[in-house]
Amino acid sequence: MPACVPDPLFFSYLIFFLFLVVLLLYEEEMRSKKTQSLRFVIGATVIGNTLEWFDFALVGALAPLFAHLFFPPGSSESYPLFFFALSALARPIGGFVFGRLGDRGGRRNALIKTVMLMTIPVFLLAIMPSYEQIGGAAVAILAIVCLLQGFSTGGEFPGSIVFLVESSPSKIRGYVGSFAYFGALLGMLFSVLDLYFVKKTTGTNFEAWGWRLPFIVGTVLGILAVFFRTALEETPVFKEEVKTGAILKSPVFTSFKHTKQLVTGLMIFMLDAVGFNLIFVFSSYYFTTILGLALKQAFLINTFTVFVALISIPFAGKISNYLGFYKLSKWAAVAMIVLALPLYLMMNPQQLWTIYFAQAVLALLLSLYLANLPAIIADIYPAPIRYSSCALVTNFSVALFGGTAPLLASFFITHTKISCFPALYLIAGALISLFALNSKIHLQKS
Repeated sequence: MPACVPDPLFFSYLIFFLFLVVLLLYEEEMRSKKTQSLRFVIGATVIGNTLEWFDFALVGALAPLFAHLFFPPGSSESYPLFFFALSALARPIGGFVFGRLGDRGGRRNALIKTVMLMTIPVFLLAIMPSYEQIGGAAVAILAIVCLLQGFSTGGEFPGSIVFLVESSPSKIRGYVGSFAYFGALLGMLFSVLDLYFVKKTTGTNFEAWGWRLPFIVGTVLGILAVFFRTALEETPVFKEEVKTGAILKSPVFTSFKHTKQLVTGLMIFMLDAVGFNLIFVFSSYYFTTILGLALKQAFLINTFTVFVALISIPFAGKISNYLGFYKLSKWAAVAMIVLALPLYLMMNPQQLWTIYFAQAVLALLLSLYLANLPAIIADIYPAPIRYSSCALVTNFSVALFGGTAPLLASFFITHTKISCFPALYLIAGALISLFALNSKIHLQKS
């Protein structure tokens, strides 16, 4: 067996590319049809979310390796984290730009551009020379990659929320909208499994060239996403806006005039921003540093947690079709307030099943809440400012609440010695979101 191309890796990627060919043939078939199925709309939208989080998860996982590859010798492993902070700073800017484009030029047009722009940094990472090869230019290229990542993401996720909700019948908006989060979780899970598989199969070649393979897969995924999205039709809601002349000249500026609705949206998004980062991102640190688990055990538990959420999201969306997405979200927030602390207190590193069980319940509760968010957030704002408002709410909530959650949790655990502080943080986020849901500040339904 040749050392440079392991057989398992070759055949697995061969199967992957054959699968892409089948999807492309299906996409061509859909282009020829006069009406598109809702399944195709969901698939074409979700694939962009999957790429978005696949890319982010890979970059985060490979940060220590990037410190050695793209920075001067002897650089700290934390250096790439400063560059990745550029991504967070670029998100609101992308939200402004794509929010305006989506409200004025169409949701479909904006989503095609976001996925095209997302594919560029993935491709650059797949072919990017090291610091040893091109010197300081490697640092500059990495900075550009991070800026492009954040800029495109600022428009991708809110755009997918709007597109899914506006493309679905009102009675199943909770279910269809839930696939925005399904795509995000799928991207996270796919990146973890792909990276683990590549490490196993490339062995000692991983740091030399093996780490590039997931980004090659991501590039192909991005090209496929572009094909799918160009086959999409515009949402019925935006078509009606064009027909009635309801397009605004300055949708972003108009969004800021609706201060109460923006604040309400930020508060409703609080549990998402805090919960997503504490349950899925901070958990690895919590398991290894606070509970003293081995890194491999933490990896397995975290992967299990994402999987539970992934399969729970669509079911939660389905339930909301019958109970109503506001009611189900309130119940989920109340359950998080009641159960978060007991679940963290029951985590015992000597009995791993307690950690698996607690994480599974936390993932389920958060899924019940997340599944309804796209329908709720899109419902708060009228169609002429919906994309811009969703972009403002999602990006600023992540920047203000989500990105700081792991850092604050770590700080308070260290200084207060309260190991269950993440539970208190979750409870606070759930209380704020529950208050906003009960305030019932809505504009109008399209």
